[in-house]
Amino acid sequence: APVGLESDMDLSTPSRCRKRLKWLKGWISKLRDPNSTFSIGTEVLGVFVLLYDLVTVPYLLAWEVTYAGAVQVLACISLVFWTLDLCSSFIRGYYIDGELVLSFKAICRRYLKSWFALDFSIIFVEWLSMSIPSNDTNSDKSDSLQKAAKLGKMLRLLSALRIIRLARILETFMQRSISENMRLFIQISGMSFTFLWLNHLATCAWYTIGRAVPTDTGMRWIQRSWNFDGQLLLYTEAGMFY
Repeated sequence: APVGLESDMDLSTPSRCRKRLKWLKGWISKLRDPNSTFSIGTEVLGVFVLLYDLVTVPYLLAWEVTYAGAVQVLACISLVFWTLDLCSSFIRGYYIDGELVLSFKAICRRYLKSWFALDFSIIFVEWLSMSIPSNDTNSDKSDSLQKAAKLGKMLRLLSALRIIRLARILETFMQRSISENMRLFIQISGMSFTFLWLNHLATCAWYTIGRAVPTDTGMRWIQRSWNFDGQLLLYTEAGMFY
């Protein structure tokens, strides 16, 4: 009986390995094919992760929100997603003149010559900034830690370059066989979001100027008040009346 049991185990082990290899090849083929449901779903998920990054990072930096708790968890999830996306870009196929290219060498060559340097730089800087403490408000911290915290915040600003990633995702969707109305909708949506995002970025930058830039009078615009029907309101609160 023990001999028979060992022979059954020997026969089942290669079978399990073949099944796992087949499963792995199936997922790789889905990832390589840009028209597969998995690839399209990944790109759609990437759009939502990208929108989250572009909206939250300027706000978190302008208002000096500490990267802790849920904010830190979401930042880590986003960074892991983009890291995996960087790796998958070496095997994901692409279209050229309407033809699908799945050659591994051609994919790697094209990615290394185009977007790899920018993608790798942003991801490397973000991993570096995640390792630097961001809360520099404690008075008992040394000057070196305070400088490191400020450096970490400035490095996170580079994530704003992912606005280029939005254009690349939209370009990928445009290469597919979609209707002219859908193409027009994608173009208008991309331009509208870019316009709103630039306004969001300018607003965060203006608030940062009012909060952190040195002043000769000792007053900042975020501290000034406005008389509205006998009620004093801060300028930061006046926007609700427009």
